[in-house]
Amino acid sequence: MQVVMPQKKPVLLTSTDWLKLVGITAFLIDHAGLFFIESDDWWRMAGRIAAPIFFFLIGFARSRNIPLSWLLWGVALTLMDWWIDGGQDFTLNILLNFAFVRLALRGIDRWAAQPWRLALVALLAILLLPWADTIFEYGAEGWLWALFGYTQRLWRHGDMAYAYRRIMFAGVAALFYVVAESAEHQFENFEALALAFITLALAIALLGFDRTVSTVQPPSFLAKPLVWISHYSLAIYAISLFLMQDVFYVFPW
Repeated sequence: MQVVMPQKKPVLLTSTDWLKLVGITAFLIDHAGLFFIESDDWWRMAGRIAAPIFFFLIGFARSRNIPLSWLLWGVALTLMDWWIDGGQDFTLNILLNFAFVRLALRGIDRWAAQPWRLALVALLAILLLPWADTIFEYGAEGWLWALFGYTQRLWRHGDMAYAYRRIMFAGVAALFYVVAESAEHQFENFEALALAFITLALAIALLGFDRTVSTVQPPSFLAKPLVWISHYSLAIYAISLFLMQDVFYVFPW
């Protein structure tokens, strides 16, 4: 009797994996520029696409769980920034903003998952921009990207009321992100224009996003490591930021 061993299914990357890998690359470039490059404007410019990607994916996802690791790393990085800044600035790390968005989406699922109510939520986020940015890293700018992701998922799952409305949410998220980030990083005219271009390109790309197995696959020996990196993208963000800050302030360049 011949024994047939079951074949292992190949590891395949999804569109979400590729998007996360782009986000990881962007924030590593951003942080390298922040800590180790003297003239870092263009490095930081490249990193501007990272936060919108992850806020969008949080809005797109169905999960409402808040991982404990987000809270622990978020608190640790917040306290490190506060300590390094001499106690002058206390802005909650982006991981805590992600947790807040997950929590807020629970209420949106129940009370605001209708076009006009979501529009009111977006308007509220816009009104809270000046205040939210002093409390959370990426503040209400991130909330707008999450709402864009939320409407994109509703449309992908058959709610045709968002066929055009999601474009409005994308435009609003991109516009206020460019304005807020240009002001925060003091980008000059050409730099602000470049930021507007890459943000618009990202928004257009995300309008075509759906969570599917990707038609583009890496060589098989790379697939499993890339999926692992994608799965632990936020842990990589936290650990790399912690280490870069530690290296920079212990051994300043």
